[in-house]
Amino acid sequence: MLGTLQFFSRAEPVLSAEAIAERAGVPTSTAYRYVKQLTNAGLLIRWKGGFALGPRIMELDLQIRECDPVIVAAAEPMAELSRQTGLEVLLSKLYGRTIITVHIETGGSGRTLKFGRGRPLPLFRGSSSKSIVAFLPAARLRKLHEEARANGDKDALAQDWPTFYEAMLSTAQSRVQSDQGRVE
Repeated sequence: MLGTLQFFSRAEPVLSAEAIAERAGVPTSTAYRYVKQLTNAGLLIRWKGGFALGPRIMELDLQIRECDPVIVAAAEPMAELSRQTGLEVLLSKLYGRTIITVHIETGGSGRTLKFGRGRPLPLFRGSSSKSIVAFLPAARLRKLHEEARANGDKDALAQDWPTFYEAMLSTAQSRVQSDQGRVE
């Protein structure tokens, strides 16, 4: 039932119970039962012939922003770095096969980032993703690479495993050297 929430997107913020049933591969009667329970919990609301995400999701988002231990620990150092540099500072985390920016401290530039909070990032492209992925154990990195290639990810298809792994080792080594240079 909770998996049906993944069907809502920016492109389709309102879905009918029939559309939910089709995407979930369940009978329409089951989709209506899901929708009723999700509506009762505040996770969905009725909206123009269908259903949209509800206010409880916003409440949960606020709770994450205020209570996530990683965000709580990182917020002040990120704010200080942003003040010093005048730049946006991003905190991104890996959840399964998805990297998501979970917190941003802005440097007051007035610019809007393309990949803001909550938007999934490409797994193998961009500094945030590469900085995270490069430090994964080889077995997990290989599994992510193989899954991405099987799903047609153009970044994964661009390199075979040995070439990709060498590139990740190089990224990790460059990061370690950069950190050592700042400490010394």
